[in-house]
Amino acid sequence: MSKSRGFTLIEVVVALMVIALGVGGLLTVLSGAADNTGHMRDKAFAQWIALNRITELRVGRPGQPTRPETGTSRDIVQYAGTSWYLEQQISEAGIGELLRVDVRVGRAPGDASRVERDAGFDALATAVGFLSPRRTRSSGLAPEWGVSSRGGSGDRDGDRDGGGDRDGDGGPQEGAPP
Repeated sequence: MSKSRGFTLIEVVVALMVIALGVGGLLTVLSGAADNTGHMRDKAFAQWIALNRITELRVGRPGQPTRPETGTSRDIVQYAGTSWYLEQQISEAGIGELLRVDVRVGRAPGDASRVERDAGFDALATAVGFLSPRRTRSSGLAPEWGVSSRGGSGDRDGDRDGGGDRDGDGGPQEGAPP
């Protein structure tokens, strides 16, 4: 007669402990990945907020002075259903009338209703920008990086207006509209 042998109680308990350790490790990894995903989302939002503030200063708002005042200011901004601390510091850049803007953004606690005077917070993102003394709106065209005077490098015949005046007399080209 053959005797059938199964698992002993100790073997079953050891197998269950190994499975429990494996599942526990897997849950730890998944929890860390979820936390990291949330942190990276918050960092992306904070960077967008910082860059948006620099853009607002460059473009300007109605009723806002042409040149912002130097100094540090703090604000609470609502973005993506969350409150964010925003600190901006405007200082002289040391190059002509150029201003330097440093913006720090961090997540505000859920009960944030006002900004503390010397709020110390963990910044999730920082951005640095520069403001010129004059505000100009973008034309949407590629910038002209060449020499600003007329008759630049593309002016081969020296007519100084870039009009392709081949005979050099300054007048319109033959057959061209006046």
